[in-house]
Amino acid sequence: MLGNLKEKAASKLGNLAPLDMILDFIRKSPAPVKVGEIVEKTGMDKGIVDKAIQALKKDGRITSPERCKYVAS
Repeated sequence: MLGNLKEKAASKLGNLAPLDMILDFIRKSPAPVKVGEIVEKTGMDKGIVDKAIQALKKDGRITSPERCKYVAS
């Protein structure tokens, strides 16, 4: 599943994997971020961002202190 996610975003992102790009964006944000903010700032497809967020949450790399907002763990 994540392999396909990386392939779909590869043309938009160059060599930077979407998971890494999203995690980096979240880490650099001074406050918890919403999916819409990530989509707007990165130009990534919302479906890709949603899947990446779920994978990052499952891996414990991000958490959600408020509903629909995310911070790096």
